[in-house]
Amino acid sequence: MKTIFKKSLVAAALAAAAFNASAVTVTATAAAISQEGAANQTSIVVPNVLATAGAEYTVGDTITLTFSGAELDLDTSVPAMTVAFTDNDAATIGFVGATATSVTFRITAQTDGSDDAGVNYSGDAVFTATGLRFKTSTVVDAVGAIKVTHSAANVTGSIVIDNLGTKEATVANVIAQFSSSVTTKLDGVIDVGQSRQKFVGATTDVLVVTPAEATAATHDAAYVSTTHVIKGDFSFADANKNGTVTTAELNAAVAVATAGAGDTIAQPTLNTALNELTVVVTEAGAANTPAATTFTLTEPGVATTKPVLVPGSFTATTTIRYTPATGAAANKVTESNAAAGAWTLNGATVQVPYLVFGTVGGKAYNTIVQLNNSSTVAGDVFVDVFKEDGTQVLANKKVGTAAAQSTTNLGGAIKAELEALGASNSKVSVKVVANVPEDKAAVYSAFVDTVTGERIIINNDSKVQTKE
Repeated sequence: MKTIFKKSLVAAALAAAAFNASAVTVTATAAAISQEGAANQTSIVVPNVLATAGAEYTVGDTITLTFSGAELDLDTSVPAMTVAFTDNDAATIGFVGATATSVTFRITAQTDGSDDAGVNYSGDAVFTATGLRFKTSTVVDAVGAIKVTHSAANVTGSIVIDNLGTKEATVANVIAQFSSSVTTKLDGVIDVGQSRQKFVGATTDVLVVTPAEATAATHDAAYVSTTHVIKGDFSFADANKNGTVTTAELNAAVAVATAGAGDTIAQPTLNTALNELTVVVTEAGAANTPAATTFTLTEPGVATTKPVLVPGSFTATTTIRYTPATGAAANKVTESNAAAGAWTLNGATVQVPYLVFGTVGGKAYNTIVQLNNSSTVAGDVFVDVFKEDGTQVLANKKVGTAAAQSTTNLGGAIKAELEALGASNSKVSVKVVANVPEDKAAVYSAFVDTVTGERIIINNDSKVQTKE
């Protein structure tokens, strides 16, 4: 009898659980919340959560709502739940307790409306949770959906109620109101046949950075301005090659325009290292959305007095200033050092990291720099030479012409140029630029002790160089 009695209890429990395996439907009108604009709010209102019952409830049964993606602000919340029937039934629901992510209610009383047999919940009752609020910091710490999940149980918790159906709903979507991207990248090809002072097939190169504003219905922020910082080599703007760039020189080299109606562009600035351009675009009238900014970079033009275009990459950092729904203006970096394109050469570039010219440390050296051109075309050869401390002593200096399918000695010409500048006794790095296909150019580089005959071979980055 004892064994049969236990089995009977288990069977009864399973039957009860199966009977209550009903389908609830949970809904909410999700709020679209601006991540930037809501940051200073005391707390964030949770929209009402509705649950249409799929099971029969009774006094003592509990309903728990569990939130993911944000925490409840228990200091400002006044949780409450009501239930509405399609007939004349009624019920009272009391608040039981809450944690950082959940709130629990209990049915404390119910009344039969006498228009049917008993209090009918299944399909006829809609529970509504109100008065909940989220902690602002937990809402705006990430972009995405904040969800609620419904669960219910009998008074002892041994039987789950309404455990099927649509148990989850989205109560809020946190939206990054401001963003930006590089929509057109720099891609200029520098013509080594034009002394690296012109682009191939164009006189300008264009960069476009496009900020954007998403639509958010709650706690919108108001756009104020956008600051763009473009990093790269802007030495081509130094028209007279005196090491500084005037406002007139900068405006001639870089033109900035915005698509925003009424927006104003402050005078662009360039740092003293000539590698960081800053532009501020400001909304002049009523707050609106940010707009694309176009940077048009113009080649210096061919002349011995003109600077050169330098191959290399560019990056863009964009910061948007806005006013949140409450509080002072704030800034958001919408992209940091994003790839903004690059300038390349239409020829071979070889970096020789270390060479010794003349007499250094009491020893005299001969220096060898040989360019082998295995292509069928001839091309002029230029060099940039830098001392150990980074001081540039030769810039875009022509030191020879590489004939087709031949080897050209460049060491003597480089030495003569250094001697003319009083810099012949130096440890330097040399960039060799040749107007020949890069996969057909190889540089042999070394220096030789004139007394011992010892030869020190220097590996370089020729595309087809055989390293030793």
